[in-house]
Amino acid sequence: MTTEETPRESDPSRYRLRPFELPSEGVYFAVAAAKNCSPLELQPLDVAIDPDALDALFRSDRGAEALRLTFRYCGREVVVSPDEIRVCDRRAAEPEPVDD
Repeated sequence: MTTEETPRESDPSRYRLRPFELPSEGVYFAVAAAKNCSPLELQPLDVAIDPDALDALFRSDRGAEALRLTFRYCGREVVVSPDEIRVCDRRAAEPEPVDD
């Protein structure tokens, strides 16, 4: 197992983008892994963010290496950086509503 494969296999909340892989494609794979489902079972990405804009943002040469973009998709918080996508299930951290 190579170092590049480790985040994909050992931690479904982290997905390392391959060279030339578009961030919009990586989001599908990262969220599917975190939800333990097929990427084909997910909603279209454009319900949360414009995939073309996401790809263009990280394709830019203007400071993209320091860029982080966070958004909600399929009940998860997704954090995209130039080389990695992290997926967090924030529902567990949110307090339960109290019934009066």
